[in-house]
Amino acid sequence: MTDGDAMIAHLGSLRGRGITRALAVVRHAAREYVEGRHDLENPLTDEGRSMALSFGERLPADLTVRAYSSPVERCVDTAGLILEGHRAKGGAAERHRVVEGLGLFFILDQRKMFRLMRDVHGGGQGFIRAWCDRRIGEDVVIPAQDAARIMLSMLASKLPPGESALTVGVSHDFNLFMLREQLLGMRLEDHGHVEYLDGIVVFEDADGVWVEAPGVAPIALDDIET
Repeated sequence: MTDGDAMIAHLGSLRGRGITRALAVVRHAAREYVEGRHDLENPLTDEGRSMALSFGERLPADLTVRAYSSPVERCVDTAGLILEGHRAKGGAAERHRVVEGLGLFFILDQRKMFRLMRDVHGGGQGFIRAWCDRRIGEDVVIPAQDAARIMLSMLASKLPPGESALTVGVSHDFNLFMLREQLLGMRLEDHGHVEYLDGIVVFEDADGVWVEAPGVAPIALDDIET
């Protein structure tokens, strides 16, 4: 499934299990890929804007939704459009705020990272594997295990306070590759790329706080070792 279908279906399944408070961390909607432009400056495409609106429209109307996003424009716009779509269908939408913890906070030397990705690791997938295997210098990126611990702590603090409430955090595929592997054991080589508007969910029930992804069993926050 694409265009957020998997996450929309998964959020529906949570409601069916009686989960009334959740946080969904998703990749931004469809973006441009313009040669020669800095990657972080590539905005959403028209299709991506429609995709983000549709995602918001398909959220249950009785949910109160708030959003956080990476500082990168395509993530900011995705979050805003999700809230706009939810409001258009009669849903309650609260604030949207940028938080650095959903951005690429783990990159310490951006130029060196992109050079390693291009010249040494043969692209993003090779770099992700080297990063998760601790084969990238800590002068370039924070180790994936440490980055996951930092990000998970931040995410747990953003769970919505009320019932029938959803927090949406809009981030990047790199962040989600890292979270999926470090928290849920979902290696990129086994589970494939993170589609637009797909990701993971953090939720709370009577037994505690859990992390899961569409098609993957939940893991208790207390049981996660990063």
